[in-house]
Amino acid sequence: MPPVLRLLATCIASARSAGAAIRTVVNSGIIGAVEKYEGDMQTAADRESQGLILSSLAKHYPTVGIVAEEETYTSNAVPVTDAQISEAESEIRALFDVSQVDIDIADITLWIDPLDNTAGFVDRKLDEVTVLIGMSVHGAPVGGIIHQPFCTTGSGMIWGLQGLGVHGLCSTSPTPDAVSKNTIVTAKTMYHPHLERAIQDQCADNVVNIAGAGIKFLHLLQGSAGSSICAVSRSKKWDTCAGDALLKILGGNVTNVCGEPIIYDPCSDPRNVKGVVASLPCIRPGINLQDDEVHHDIIRRIPNSVKDSEPYRFYLGRYYNTASKVPMNSSLF
Repeated sequence: MPPVLRLLATCIASARSAGAAIRTVVNSGIIGAVEKYEGDMQTAADRESQGLILSSLAKHYPTVGIVAEEETYTSNAVPVTDAQISEAESEIRALFDVSQVDIDIADITLWIDPLDNTAGFVDRKLDEVTVLIGMSVHGAPVGGIIHQPFCTTGSGMIWGLQGLGVHGLCSTSPTPDAVSKNTIVTAKTMYHPHLERAIQDQCADNVVNIAGAGIKFLHLLQGSAGSSICAVSRSKKWDTCAGDALLKILGGNVTNVCGEPIIYDPCSDPRNVKGVVASLPCIRPGINLQDDEVHHDIIRRIPNSVKDSEPYRFYLGRYYNTASKVPMNSSLF
């Protein structure tokens, strides 16, 4: 079995255990919320989840590169066991022909959001919470895990890797009937005029405002929306890497508002400074376009005033080396 699949299994097991840790925090009733900086919260669940994921990777893959959201986290979290990893590994073997995978583990960077949509978590909108682990190679997204700790139907886990496919969807691919609704998912509130302008010209039948990058990607992956447009994005690359990879494995596309791919470089600014636009590979209602042309049409309809705007906000990020658990290159951020 290629070594990268053992790493994938470790990430799957870690995401599951992180989800359990988040549920434990909720059941304790002690959320431990603090404001990291203006408009961004952190809770005990964020700290527990990231601590568990980092400790698991430090034990099993001490040299893998990791970009993780939280600067502070639980440092004594219990890592996942070999048995938990082997269980996930068996799941991978049973579902896919693993001989088609050709990814060098030394080239991988992991992008971790231990609890996406912390504000929703604090407001107890638990069905909008996700654990996100993305994989990139030389800046390109190649794999991802989206776990819903409070999912009440199915496993609450979608994962995939380039060369394998995607597992955990309600169906093998997004359904044309759902996409024919021409639904766009976007940010929870229209907090910036550029976001409104980017949506107005898309001729959408329905616009769904929802918080959390993970949930937005799930809408697309499950076929309940055809595109996601966040023209003035507050997201960072640990928010988008997993969903970006999964959507592209299914034939979708993810770019910034200018149509440029998002580059997952661990030594660069982690912000998605030019927003995020994601789309499905299917016919757009009322327009004779297919596959990637759909995405190009979405980009074309976004006004130049939006594409030429200055970045909305500056955010910090941390690059971790799991061998030392010390932030690296933080001055770059």
